[in-house]
Amino acid sequence: MIKRLTANARKPQGFWGKLMIKKMNATHYDMTRWALEQIKLPEGGAVVDLGCGGGRCVKLLDSMCGAKIYGVDYSPLCVKKAGRKNRRSIKSGKVEILKSSVEKLPFGDCSIDCAVSVESIYFWDEPDKAFSEILRVLKAGGSLNIVCEMVKNSDGTGEHTDVAEFLKLKYYSIDELESLFKRNGFENVSSVFDEENIRLIVSGVKR
Repeated sequence: MIKRLTANARKPQGFWGKLMIKKMNATHYDMTRWALEQIKLPEGGAVVDLGCGGGRCVKLLDSMCGAKIYGVDYSPLCVKKAGRKNRRSIKSGKVEILKSSVEKLPFGDCSIDCAVSVESIYFWDEPDKAFSEILRVLKAGGSLNIVCEMVKNSDGTGEHTDVAEFLKLKYYSIDELESLFKRNGFENVSSVFDEENIRLIVSGVKR
Protein backbone atom coordinates (compact mmCIF):
# COMPACT_ATOMS: atom_id res chain seq x y z
CA MET A 1 0.00 0.00 0.00
CA ILE A 2 2.73 2.49 0.98
CA LYS A 3 4.69 1.70 -2.20
CA ARG A 4 1.62 2.17 -4.41
CA LEU A 5 0.88 5.51 -2.76
CA THR A 6 4.48 6.72 -2.93
CA ALA A 7 4.84 5.64 -6.56
CA ASN A 8 2.08 8.10 -7.44
CA ALA A 9 4.09 11.10 -6.25
CA ARG A 10 5.74 11.50 -9.66
CA LYS A 11 2.58 11.70 -11.78
CA PRO A 12 -0.61 11.08 -9.77
CA GLN A 13 -3.27 9.03 -11.50
CA GLY A 14 -6.16 6.77 -10.58
CA PHE A 15 -7.22 5.86 -7.04
CA TRP A 16 -3.74 6.01 -5.52
CA GLY A 17 -3.07 9.28 -7.29
CA LYS A 18 -6.15 10.83 -5.68
CA LEU A 19 -4.91 9.75 -2.26
CA MET A 20 -1.45 11.14 -3.00
CA ILE A 21 -2.86 14.52 -4.08
CA LYS A 22 -4.90 14.70 -0.87
CA LYS A 23 -1.81 13.80 1.17
CA MET A 24 0.37 16.39 -0.58
CA ASN A 25 -2.19 19.16 -0.09
CA ALA A 26 -2.27 18.41 3.63
CA THR A 27 1.40 17.73 4.40
CA HIS A 28 2.88 20.53 2.28
CA TYR A 29 0.62 23.28 3.60
CA ASP A 30 2.81 24.59 6.45
CA MET A 31 5.97 24.53 4.34
CA THR A 32 4.20 26.26 1.44
CA ARG A 33 2.83 29.04 3.62
CA TRP A 34 6.24 29.50 5.26
CA ALA A 35 7.91 29.71 1.86
CA LEU A 36 5.44 32.16 0.34
CA GLU A 37 5.86 34.45 3.34
CA GLN A 38 9.60 34.65 2.52
CA ILE A 39 9.08 35.42 -1.17
CA LYS A 40 8.39 38.90 -2.51
CA LEU A 41 5.16 38.32 -4.42
CA PRO A 42 4.00 40.88 -6.99
CA GLU A 43 0.75 42.76 -6.45
CA GLY A 44 -0.02 42.71 -10.18
CA GLY A 45 1.15 40.86 -13.25
CA ALA A 46 1.34 37.07 -13.25
CA VAL A 47 2.61 34.32 -10.94
CA VAL A 48 2.93 30.65 -11.91
CA ASP A 49 3.05 27.59 -9.66
CA LEU A 50 5.12 24.98 -11.49
CA GLY A 51 3.94 21.45 -10.68
CA CYS A 52 0.81 22.69 -8.94
CA GLY A 53 -0.38 19.26 -7.80
CA GLY A 54 -3.72 19.49 -6.03
CA GLY A 55 -3.82 23.29 -6.16
CA ARG A 56 -3.23 24.22 -2.50
CA CYS A 57 -0.27 26.48 -3.32
CA VAL A 58 -2.30 28.16 -6.08
CA LYS A 59 -5.04 28.87 -3.56
CA LEU A 60 -2.54 30.35 -1.10
CA LEU A 61 -0.98 32.50 -3.81
CA ASP A 62 -4.45 33.70 -4.78
CA SER A 63 -5.09 34.80 -1.18
CA MET A 64 -1.68 36.45 -0.71
CA CYS A 65 -1.24 38.64 -3.79
CA GLY A 66 -3.20 40.51 -6.43
CA ALA A 67 -1.48 38.95 -9.43
CA LYS A 68 -3.07 36.59 -11.92
CA ILE A 69 -2.22 33.08 -10.73
CA TYR A 70 -1.44 30.19 -13.05
CA GLY A 71 -0.99 26.59 -11.99
CA VAL A 72 0.65 24.13 -14.37
CA ASP A 73 1.05 20.38 -14.04
CA TYR A 74 1.63 17.52 -16.48
CA SER A 75 -0.73 15.17 -14.61
CA PRO A 76 -4.31 15.38 -15.96
CA LEU A 77 -5.57 14.27 -12.54
CA CYS A 78 -3.68 17.10 -10.81
CA VAL A 79 -5.07 19.63 -13.30
CA LYS A 80 -8.58 18.36 -12.55
CA LYS A 81 -8.12 18.43 -8.76
CA ALA A 82 -6.40 21.82 -8.77
CA GLY A 83 -9.26 23.15 -10.89
CA ARG A 84 -11.81 21.98 -8.36
CA LYS A 85 -9.78 23.40 -5.47
CA ASN A 86 -9.72 26.83 -7.13
CA ARG A 87 -13.02 26.79 -9.01
CA ARG A 88 -14.31 30.10 -7.64
CA SER A 89 -11.19 32.04 -8.60
CA ILE A 90 -11.08 30.29 -11.97
CA LYS A 91 -14.65 31.40 -12.58
CA SER A 92 -13.72 35.00 -11.68
CA GLY A 93 -10.70 34.92 -14.01
CA LYS A 94 -8.11 35.36 -11.24
CA VAL A 95 -6.75 31.80 -11.54
CA GLU A 96 -6.07 29.50 -14.48
CA ILE A 97 -4.93 25.86 -14.33
CA LEU A 98 -3.10 24.47 -17.37
CA LYS A 99 -1.77 21.06 -18.39
CA SER A 100 1.88 21.47 -19.29
CA SER A 101 5.36 20.18 -18.63
CA VAL A 102 7.87 22.56 -17.09
CA GLU A 103 10.18 22.02 -20.07
CA LYS A 104 7.62 23.56 -22.46
CA LEU A 105 5.53 26.21 -20.75
CA PRO A 106 2.41 27.70 -22.37
CA PHE A 107 3.45 31.33 -21.87
CA GLY A 108 4.97 33.97 -24.08
CA ASP A 109 8.44 35.39 -23.64
CA CYS A 110 8.86 37.76 -20.67
CA SER A 111 5.24 37.32 -19.52
CA ILE A 112 5.59 36.04 -15.92
CA ASP A 113 6.62 38.09 -12.88
CA CYS A 114 7.28 35.27 -10.43
CA ALA A 115 7.56 31.49 -10.61
CA VAL A 116 7.21 29.17 -7.62
CA SER A 117 7.70 25.42 -7.42
CA VAL A 118 6.97 23.43 -4.26
CA GLU A 119 8.24 19.85 -3.92
CA SER A 120 8.33 19.42 -7.69
CA ILE A 121 11.91 19.84 -8.89
CA TYR A 122 12.82 16.24 -7.98
CA PHE A 123 10.60 15.07 -10.85
CA TRP A 124 11.96 17.33 -13.59
CA ASP A 125 13.55 14.99 -16.12
CA GLU A 126 15.53 17.74 -17.87
CA PRO A 127 16.25 20.36 -15.18
CA ASP A 128 18.57 22.50 -17.31
CA LYS A 129 16.01 22.65 -20.09
CA ALA A 130 13.31 23.50 -17.54
CA PHE A 131 15.37 26.31 -16.02
CA SER A 132 16.08 27.73 -19.48
CA GLU A 133 12.37 27.63 -20.28
CA ILE A 134 11.47 29.36 -17.01
CA LEU A 135 14.05 32.04 -17.71
CA ARG A 136 12.43 32.57 -21.12
CA VAL A 137 8.96 33.25 -19.71
CA LEU A 138 10.10 35.44 -16.79
CA LYS A 139 10.16 39.20 -17.14
CA ALA A 140 13.38 41.06 -16.40
CA GLY A 141 13.59 41.24 -12.61
CA GLY A 142 11.26 38.26 -12.26
CA SER A 143 12.16 35.50 -9.82
CA LEU A 144 12.17 31.72 -9.67
CA ASN A 145 11.70 30.21 -6.22
CA ILE A 146 12.28 26.49 -5.63
CA VAL A 147 10.87 25.11 -2.38
CA CYS A 148 11.72 21.64 -1.08
CA GLU A 149 12.09 19.56 2.07
CA MET A 150 14.21 16.76 0.62
CA VAL A 151 17.68 18.26 0.88
CA LYS A 152 20.80 16.17 0.31
CA ASN A 153 23.86 16.75 2.45
CA SER A 154 26.93 18.24 0.81
CA ASP A 155 28.74 14.88 1.12
CA GLY A 156 26.03 13.12 -0.93
CA THR A 157 24.25 11.45 1.98
CA GLY A 158 20.71 12.17 3.09
CA GLU A 159 17.71 10.75 4.92
CA HIS A 160 15.64 10.60 1.71
CA THR A 161 18.14 8.54 -0.31
CA ASP A 162 15.94 5.42 -0.33
CA VAL A 163 12.86 7.34 -1.48
CA ALA A 164 14.89 9.11 -4.16
CA GLU A 165 16.20 5.80 -5.48
CA PHE A 166 12.75 4.16 -5.40
CA LEU A 167 11.10 7.00 -7.33
CA LYS A 168 14.19 7.74 -9.48
CA LEU A 169 14.21 11.32 -8.23
CA LYS A 170 16.82 14.00 -8.75
CA TYR A 171 17.90 14.64 -5.16
CA TYR A 172 19.81 17.90 -4.67
CA SER A 173 22.04 19.54 -2.10
CA ILE A 174 21.82 23.31 -1.56
CA ASP A 175 25.03 23.83 -3.53
CA GLU A 176 23.73 21.73 -6.43
CA LEU A 177 20.49 23.71 -6.59
CA GLU A 178 22.31 27.03 -6.49
CA SER A 179 24.61 25.82 -9.26
CA LEU A 180 21.58 24.86 -11.36
CA PHE A 181 20.29 28.43 -11.09
CA LYS A 182 23.64 30.04 -11.89
CA ARG A 183 24.58 27.94 -14.89
CA ASN A 184 21.21 28.65 -16.48
CA GLY A 185 21.51 32.42 -16.32
CA PHE A 186 19.88 33.37 -13.02
CA GLU A 187 21.46 36.08 -10.90
CA ASN A 188 21.29 37.08 -7.22
CA VAL A 189 20.95 33.42 -6.29
CA SER A 190 20.23 32.95 -2.60
CA SER A 191 18.97 30.30 -0.19
CA VAL A 192 16.88 30.28 2.97
CA PHE A 193 17.27 27.03 4.91
CA ASP A 194 15.10 26.29 7.94
CA GLU A 195 17.36 23.69 9.54
CA GLU A 196 14.99 22.93 12.41
CA ASN A 197 12.11 21.93 10.13
CA ILE A 198 14.29 20.87 7.14
CA ARG A 199 12.78 23.10 4.50
CA LEU A 200 14.53 25.15 1.87
CA ILE A 201 13.93 27.98 -0.59
CA VAL A 202 16.43 28.68 -3.36
CA SER A 203 15.72 31.81 -5.40
CA GLY A 204 17.20 33.52 -8.42
CA VAL A 205 16.36 36.55 -10.54
CA LYS A 206 16.32 37.11 -14.29
CA ARG A 207 18.46 40.08 -15.22
